[in-house]
Amino acid sequence: MCLRGASGAGAALLRAIPDQRLRAYYAWVPMLPPDSRDAAGAAGRGLAEPRARHYWDGGLHLSRHVGQALGVDPAWDLYLAYAPGNPDLAAPDLWMHQLPIDQGTRLDVGVWKQKIQLLLDNAGRSGLTPDPRL
Repeated sequence: MCLRGASGAGAALLRAIPDQRLRAYYAWVPMLPPDSRDAAGAAGRGLAEPRARHYWDGGLHLSRHVGQALGVDPAWDLYLAYAPGNPDLAAPDLWMHQLPIDQGTRLDVGVWKQKIQLLLDNAGRSGLTPDPRL
């Protein structure tokens, strides 16, 4: 489990931006020998936050769906951001990674935070409002 990126791009981001519209969804995948559902559960407990949800993608279904769209198949060590109202998982508004690839942008937690804040600010100007049921 890659905890460094998950912590910086997810947990630290949630601490830094208290906006209730911001959510973190972690999809843990088995890419390295120690990766397992149990390891993902332990990682999730270590990154617990009310606005975070953790999922195990043991069959790499989500990973392959998103990865094919981004040219990184299977997708792992990716950080995806969606503006409010974007329903297409395969078309993030922003993405970064920690992989030795040419596509996309390498994760820089400071830049990630700035761009996430910009997505939230722009959503506020567009008239989108948070749904209290979410």
